[in-house]
Amino acid sequence: KYSGKSDTITVTSTLTKDGLVETSVQDRGVGIPASVLPTLFEKFHRNHRNKLQIGGTGLGLYISKAIVDAHSGNIWVNSREGEGSTFSFTLLPYSSLATEQKTGDNTGMTRTAHGWIKNHNMFRK
Repeated sequence: KYSGKSDTITVTSTLTKDGLVETSVQDRGVGIPASVLPTLFEKFHRNHRNKLQIGGTGLGLYISKAIVDAHSGNIWVNSREGEGSTFSFTLLPYSSLATEQKTGDNTGMTRTAHGWIKNHNMFRK
């Protein structure tokens, strides 16, 4: 939705030294102005610049934060306008997953996807 012409979104998940699962979603899209970041996760938040260009209700990040908070996690964003954004969150791991990752050689999992849906309006009725 906000990734612009870039068709690559990278999703990374790692086990932190504190035993939390940290998941990050990174794009190389339009980025977010620094002035908007403090209120980004508030209910009905819409960046005035994107209101006219990109549809939405301003609930997506609010709901994401509510879900992460309900699971005693943290959610945050690092972004530079014109360069893209990385949204990250931490959650307590499911115990068997934590055990698997601690005993394996795996330092994390990364999945890169291409061609995600860019125009959500074509799927709305």
